Amino acid sequence: MASIQLSKTQEVELGIYTDLAIGRLRERPYTPGERLNALLRGKYLDRIPFQIIDNTSRLIGRDIHDFFFDPIVRYRSLCAQIIRWGIPMTENSSRINSYKIGEGLGAGLKYSRDEAPSTEEYIVKKQSDIEKLAIPELAPYVEKDIWLIKNINRRFGEILGPPCCFLYPPFSWVATYLRDSNDLFVDIYDDPDFVHKMCRFATDLELILIDRLTEEVNCAFFMPGGFCDILSPDQYSEFVLPYSAELINSNPESLFYISVPGVLDQITGIYEVIKNHKKLICMGSSLSPNNPLKNYEELHQFRKIMDALERPYQVAIDQTTMKMSSPDEIEGIVGKLIESCNEANMMFRTDTLDPQTPHQNIDALVWAVEKYGAC
Repeated sequence: MASIQLSKTQEVELGIYTDLAIGRLRERPYTPGERLNALLRGKYLDRIPFQIIDNTSRLIGRDIHDFFFDPIVRYRSLCAQIIRWGIPMTENSSRINSYKIGEGLGAGLKYSRDEAPSTEEYIVKKQSDIEKLAIPELAPYVEKDIWLIKNINRRFGEILGPPCCFLYPPFSWVATYLRDSNDLFVDIYDDPDFVHKMCRFATDLELILIDRLTEEVNCAFFMPGGFCDILSPDQYSEFVLPYSAELINSNPESLFYISVPGVLDQITGIYEVIKNHKKLICMGSSLSPNNPLKNYEELHQFRKIMDALERPYQVAIDQTTMKMSSPDEIEGIVGKLIESCNEANMMFRTDTLDPQTPHQNIDALVWAVEKYGAC
């Protein structure tokens, strides 16, 4: 496995950043890692755990393109966020590795400095194409992430908890890299066996990716919903659940953040097939038209389901709300969300921030979670 060689100047710089960040984290009775482990065990906390997600690279004068492609920028951004707010964001660029793997298989990709890569062409045009695909050697795609995770673990240890890798549900991977999404949704009705073959390929590829990462480093996995959110309950049960469950159950010792489907009643079905996995946090619970929960009544229903399952869950403020609300409005939203939930069983995060998110709104979010989350 290739590694990244730091110059003496870079080593000194990262050491200074690390020392400042560790000092900031130790100001509290709980470190973030201790708070996360307490949440998973259902223990009493000093306050609700929360994360600020993405685009912290602007704190060091770099853009999101640099954040995704340069692990040194990601590490410095992580430290800068901790120093600024005391909150760690430990997601890394496995999302980009997924794009690179798709590119290695033959997908045409367009890269932009303003946003993550977008797929222009798809690999599978007809059924016979899937039979020609072979899973590539994945080491070149994940070596930068492995370097980053190893360095976070080496420099911060258990203070942060495990750094997190992006892992698509296999159906989402197919819809993003293997098959044009419009054609894929026609295939669901016209040729479901073809869809299953593609999901099988994506599952086998991601199982190798998980093995490659976990044999090298201690990390968690972040599994969003993606295209899965627009499937019917029956389609979700057929094309998403068995393959996603296989990935989750393949590694019962790693922490997984998993998305819930758009139908609340399906949550218990998901946990039935992964019930032996003890390190799961349910995410995707922001109040937004693009997420499962549309109002506070559904949030209460969601809370009851998760309490019955004895699993921790996340609540969030979505991106549009973070950008468009005033700081006072954000404080009110945070207070109502926390009031609506069970503090001992919940975690708070933002949906993905972007360059247009006002800094004063992020400050308001951090201040409000501290205010309302303190026990």
